[in-house]
Amino acid sequence: MVQTVTRTRPEQRTAAEIVRDLARVHGIRHERSELDDFGHTVAKLSDADVELDDTEWLIVALMRAKVISSEDGMALSAAHLRQKAA
Repeated sequence: MVQTVTRTRPEQRTAAEIVRDLARVHGIRHERSELDDFGHTVAKLSDADVELDDTEWLIVALMRAKVISSEDGMALSAAHLRQKAA
């Protein structure tokens, strides 16, 4: 489902818009968990500079809720990062 949406006229909808719409329709919000805090701490200790934005956190929440598959989540994440860099 998401794959079709992201490949159909991408100039009309950004990945962030698709993610926000999916989250709204399914009543999904990101709430930081202890596991998120642990992952952030591990990343800091390894000198990794990883900070997710709101869209990326929503993608994580959508995958955890099984609204989207991990493949769709990765496709949306890649599209979002490409669009942010443009």
